[in-house]
Formats: sequence, C-alpha cells, structure tokens
Amino acid sequence: MVLPFIVGRRVLDLGGGEGYVAAALRRRTDARVCAVDVGPSRRASAPYVSYDGVRLPFPAGVFDTTLLLLTCTTAAIPTASSTRLRASRAGG
Repeated sequence: MVLPFIVGRRVLDLGGGEGYVAAALRRRTDARVCAVDVGPSRRASAPYVSYDGVRLPFPAGVFDTTLLLLTCTTAAIPTASSTRLRASRAGG
C-alpha cells in the first residue's frame, strides 16, 4: 500500500482514475484526499476533480503529498508530470 509514503493530511491522487485509492485512503487514515483525472470517471465516494491533463485546478502548495500511481506511463507530455507536482509543498 502507499501509506508509508503519505506525508501530512492533504493528499492529491493525481491520475486517480475512478477514485478507489482516494476512497481507501480516506477510510484508513484521517487524510483529506482528492482524486484528480482527465475525465469524469469517478465511481468511488471520494472528492474528485476533472482537469485538462496539463493545468491542475489547485494553487501551488495546497497538498502535502501527491500520489502518481500508474500515471507517468500515460502522460501525454513528458514534462507535464514534473510541472504538476507544484501542487504539493516541498518534500511532499
């Protein structure tokens, strides 16, 4: 599981797909988790935001941890993944 990698309480599940990881983290921790992906594919009961795949709809530093699970293999623009990490504070 990803629990050892969670730092802080504000977690972004980038490329969260249907939201199942975000929902599981919310059940098992006291973290505030939000899944974000490029389409309206939410099926789990966790906060979910659709975005354009390039610009995250969050200000810089809002999240303590950003999860990228199985995301980098499908990124359309190779540098986009590093650009997206700005949503996490330093060290997250």
